[in-house]
Amino acid sequence: MYFCGQGTADKLLQHLIVHNSAADPTYVDDFLLTYRTFLKSSAEITSQLLSWFDDPAHTDKVFGSLVIFVYYYWLVFSRSFCCML
Repeated sequence: MYFCGQGTADKLLQHLIVHNSAADPTYVDDFLLTYRTFLKSSAEITSQLLSWFDDPAHTDKVFGSLVIFVYYYWLVFSRSFCCML
């Protein structure tokens, strides 16, 4: 069993693309449910994910995180023009 109890905002965000999905299959969902407690806005997430998207080693993980973010948390994008993709 894997447990991530705390970390810096940058490391938690970075964990979106480096974590082992089999060890912690709910990390992306948990992160997206709680990011408002340690990040100022969703623009920080989208800008970082989009910058990682250009790296072929991270494209699949970034795409998966963005799909979950847009599909389940679409209201974030409808309220904030700066976060629209």
